[in-house]
Amino acid sequence: MARSVRSAAAPCPSDLVSHVNDVMSLEKEEAAGEVHTVVMVLERERHCTRPQAINTIHVQINNLLRYADLMATMIRGNYDWSRLTHRYGTQKPRAPALRTTDT
Repeated sequence: MARSVRSAAAPCPSDLVSHVNDVMSLEKEEAAGEVHTVVMVLERERHCTRPQAINTIHVQINNLLRYADLMATMIRGNYDWSRLTHRYGTQKPRAPALRTTDT
């Protein structure tokens, strides 16, 4: 149950990676007669212009990046808290500190 709720609420990174490829290769794909890029599908399905379709994809990518930042913060906070809390009956950290990354 939890997986299906998460799947419905969270953006799918692999889809958006594919969408970036479709935007970047759009001219090449169109010249080769391809009609199934996400940009072209959005144009047909939503009856929108090419810039509107590309903007929709950019919004999805920005939303995914925000979601990824939030998930990283949650995971890091949980790990750090779990490592240092006395909840588990020890005064010493239970796991090594994680490295920090600069973005």
